[in-house]
Amino acid sequence: MALWVVVVVGALVYLTSLAVPLWYQANGQRLLLVTSGSMAPKFTAGDVVVLKAITDESQLQVDQVVTFRPVGSQTLVTHRIVELHRLPALEQDTASGRMVPVLDDQGNQILQAYLVTKGDANEHRDPNATPAGVRCCSGASRPGAARRCSSRRWLRSACWSCSR
Repeated sequence: MALWVVVVVGALVYLTSLAVPLWYQANGQRLLLVTSGSMAPKFTAGDVVVLKAITDESQLQVDQVVTFRPVGSQTLVTHRIVELHRLPALEQDTASGRMVPVLDDQGNQILQAYLVTKGDANEHRDPNATPAGVRCCSGASRPGAARRCSSRRWLRSACWSCSR
């Protein structure tokens, strides 16, 4: 009898561990495990944050915590926006290799939002501004029930990469 109880409880725990990220995904959110202390004390290594996709640049604001991929990196970073700039969007000219402004149908430069970010525990801002329209940007908040997670391997498998 005791063995069946252990098996049933183990199966329920396993099924719950699969259902939690699916529930967040069904609600347009993702779970992400924090792996560094750059946002302490708001988030520390081992915390779980809930990511909600930002679908429009107008949703971005200074002092908002976002998760993004810095230019030239495959790593997700969760930091606070300290400045927002609207700068001309650039693309690489295939013939010359130089960066040239992107123009709309009327020949006007297209402006793009760039994020300047900083980890709360870091002394300096991040070295490069991140273009909001190209990189992954998601609002980050800590769910009340999932402050710490003992099963880091499971959470890493639930990591996501977002695309706009």
